[in-house]
Amino acid sequence: MIKKIFKKKYCRGFTRTQNLTSNSIRDKKFQSNFISVIKSKHNFVCGFTLIEMLAYIAVLSIILVLIVTSLSSLITSENRVNIEKNIETSASTALERMTRDIRDAKSIDTAGSTFGSNSSVLSLNTTDVGGNPKTEAFYLDNNILKISENGTETGALTFSSSRVTKLVFKSLDSGNSSAIQIKITIESGIGQYLKSETFYSTVILRGSY
Repeated sequence: MIKKIFKKKYCRGFTRTQNLTSNSIRDKKFQSNFISVIKSKHNFVCGFTLIEMLAYIAVLSIILVLIVTSLSSLITSENRVNIEKNIETSASTALERMTRDIRDAKSIDTAGSTFGSNSSVLSLNTTDVGGNPKTEAFYLDNNILKISENGTETGALTFSSSRVTKLVFKSLDSGNSSAIQIKITIESGIGQYLKSETFYSTVILRGSY
């Protein structure tokens, strides 16, 4: 009776030990398989196929083209705005000064003027601040509109960023009054950004009527 009990305990102990050993082996295999699965998934996620790489390169190329095109459009627009500003500013400054001085002039100095040509010269008989007589002339010098008083240059009426390609004065006399017709062509920019505009004005001399 005692021997049977002992054998049973021994057999149970042996069986339990065997079961623990087999369980630990299975656990190790499961862990090993689990780790290998994770590694394989990790490698799959991090890897790129040739088609994917080509697709990414194509998308990046399209984005770069769009960025370059946008920047080019902005630069072109800015250049055009600056060119138009140069022309408008030069034309406004020149016409304002010529209109004022022609209107206030006593008469036209026909001997010192040249009418009708693309580089006309307009000479006016006028007076200074003190009421003393003087001659004032408008003329072109290296595509810049300049003004002189009594034969001495006093300054430029257009900016160096723009060029006056035509300056035409015409004398108009109705018998009762005298007037000057002005035609001035100003350009700015170079190449594809070159722009040219022509401006007209007619001014009546106050002293002529």
